[in-house]
Amino acid sequence: MNRGVLGIAVAIIFGLLAAILVAWAADYIDPPPISVDMNRALGATAPVKILATIIKLFGWGAATALAANIAVRSTGEPGWPAWLVGGVMAAGVVLLHVVWPHPIWFLVLRILVVGAMAFLAGRGWRLARA
Repeated sequence: MNRGVLGIAVAIIFGLLAAILVAWAADYIDPPPISVDMNRALGATAPVKILATIIKLFGWGAATALAANIAVRSTGEPGWPAWLVGGVMAAGVVLLHVVWPHPIWFLVLRILVVGAMAFLAGRGWRLARA
């Protein structure tokens, strides 16, 4: 039991760190325009850079898939560990949206991608067989 809880905690930490690092790297690869004002009211309607948006979206999806697979492998049970990781990753998406404003459509799209990756990992989709 303790091994499973520790594995899920490590998977959650790994997933959040990986997603944040990919998002950080995306802003260096394709930075936002200098003229963008990131206050709450204007940030939600700010123009987005398409390359950075795609990198961030795939980064959150890949980080969720990896973290959910780590959680499933550490517990040995399908389903709930991956979905728990997906729920925490979705909460991380919302928290990131509060801290760094993005358009609402991008928030919804990221939550859908995170949810889909967690669902697939929980249903038995594996990145690799060990």
